[in-house]
Formats: sequence, structure tokens, C-alpha cells
Amino acid sequence: MDFESKPDFVDSRNDTFEHHGVLEQYLEIENLQNTTALLDSNHIDHVLTHANSGPAFALEHSHDWQLVSREGSGGNVYELFARSATPAH
Repeated sequence: MDFESKPDFVDSRNDTFEHHGVLEQYLEIENLQNTTALLDSNHIDHVLTHANSGPAFALEHSHDWQLVSREGSGGNVYELFARSATPAH
């Protein structure tokens, strides 16, 4: 996936990301452990995730993130979130 020429945080090359410790951070985000702090420390400003995932729920309820788009059908619905222009901190 190429999104606005932004680098990926993680993709399907699990072995590469595991070696550099990124996979562990990704799993923490997926399990809602330090989600916001990890997104901040990795300078992530867009998140594409399954609609019914933990991160989607967390971002939907955060004042710092907004839902930009939703697409797909059935069990394959994805949501794109963007960091708000003015964080609520």
C-alpha cells in the first residue's frame, strides 16, 4: 500500500519487522497497550485498520484522531483514521 508517499510502519514482511523490534510495537498497538504513546513516538499520523479492531475502537474514541473513510463489506471493512490537525492534549 502506498499512501501519500508515506513510509509504512509495518507490512507483510514480518521477519524484517520482527528483527528490528517493530513487530513487538505493532502487537502492543493491536492489543491496546501504549497505543497512543507508540503512535506518537513513531510519528504515525494515519492508521488503516479493520473496522472492528481494538485500535479502531480506541481511535474512534480519541479526540486526537478522526475517521477519514470506511470501505469494504462483510467481514472485510477497513477504516482509515488521521491524526487531528490540533491535538486535544
